[in-house]
Amino acid sequence: MEFNATFFVSAISFILFTIILNKIFCTPIGNIIAEREKFIDSALKSAKEAETKAKDLLDERSAKLEDASKKCKEIISKNVEKANLKAKSDTDNARLEIVEQIEKGKKDIAQQGTAAEKQLKSSVKEIANIISEKILG
Repeated sequence: MEFNATFFVSAISFILFTIILNKIFCTPIGNIIAEREKFIDSALKSAKEAETKAKDLLDERSAKLEDASKKCKEIISKNVEKANLKAKSDTDNARLEIVEQIEKGKKDIAQQGTAAEKQLKSSVKEIANIISEKILG
């Protein structure tokens, strides 16, 4: 096989064509692909950061809700305790008042009974005097 000038010219022109094609098409496309990869990587990194931040916020929210729930339960139990103590105190006070009223009623009845007894005794004496006067004359 013979190598003449047309072979070398064709080889040189092919090499120049590939260099020019590389400069015109391949380098910009490679740059665009690299930019897109950078964009995708940064978007993926941002998404992962946002996901971790969202998880942290959810954990914080859950902790706050749990804390608020505990505080509410404590407040409710304290108020229930106070209400029970107040109800017991009110009930005890009412019982004491009722006992006092019963004792007062018993004393009043006893006093009225003594007064009625005294009045009956004096009435009996008067009736006995009247009867004895009428009988004795």
